[in-house]
Amino acid sequence: DNYELAIRSTWLEGALTANANFFYTDWTDQQVSVQLSSNNFDLETVNAGSSEVKGFEFEVNYNVTDYLKAYAAIGYAGTEFTDFKITTPETEYDLTGRQFSAPERTQSAGLTYQGPEGLFANININYASDAPNRPNPYRDGLQPGDAFFDLHNDARTLVNVQLGYEWDNYGIYFIGKNITDEEYYVAHRARNARLGAPAEYAISFRGV
Repeated sequence: DNYELAIRSTWLEGALTANANFFYTDWTDQQVSVQLSSNNFDLETVNAGSSEVKGFEFEVNYNVTDYLKAYAAIGYAGTEFTDFKITTPETEYDLTGRQFSAPERTQSAGLTYQGPEGLFANININYASDAPNRPNPYRDGLQPGDAFFDLHNDARTLVNVQLGYEWDNYGIYFIGKNITDEEYYVAHRARNARLGAPAEYAISFRGV
């Protein structure tokens, strides 16, 4: 069951737009992967008893000039299993109150310039808070006190840029992603841990 309230507004003779969403989800029988033993492949998919998601999103877009635009957004999504018990041959785990494997808080901001002579530039900053790697920390047979028990994926702030020149039906762009080369886990776990992409740079050409 999903409930949502959305607000859309325009200000300053159309130069500024401000939008907001407020939402609540009441979720029954959510499917979650469950570890049944210390064997990494001994898994089954179960239906969690119940869970909920509640939060908001707010964004603004402002035309500073005819060529320069600014934008920003902030979001919050509180997630929780309100009734979630796992039974294995050895024991039962009560995971009620656990957060989903998703960041609770996100923020972004950016500037875009598109000049009359074809010059294009964009810089944006994106933030996401940390989050549990898995809803079920007992995966891989881990127990409280083990070194890799209940690991969290990292909070991260990424900075991206794009510079280019556009003319007629063509464009050439310099693209930089994660230009500060921030190192962070996107899958922090005992086996097959993964880091986010490092700094990446590219030249792109577009033609129509």
